[in-house]
Amino acid sequence: MGKEIERKFLTTADTYRQLASGTFYHQGYIPTLNGMTVRIRIAGERAFSTFKDHAIGLTRHEFEYEIPVEDAKQMLSL
Repeated sequence: MGKEIERKFLTTADTYRQLASGTFYHQGYIPTLNGMTVRIRIAGERAFSTFKDHAIGLTRHEFEYEIPVEDAKQMLSL
């Protein structure tokens, strides 16, 4: 089980763009009754389901599992 610490950074220059390569993402969220976040994501040629519980301070538990891309496409109705 991993722990997520949500952090955001603001850059003042865009020179990183020359070094970066892109990955196309499709993602969506499944509603829950208990407040847990459930995300389905296709990142390039791989797909993942991610489950995140309530934040405690700056952290929260995060569970991520690779799933078949075809399953993710069906869940996202692509």
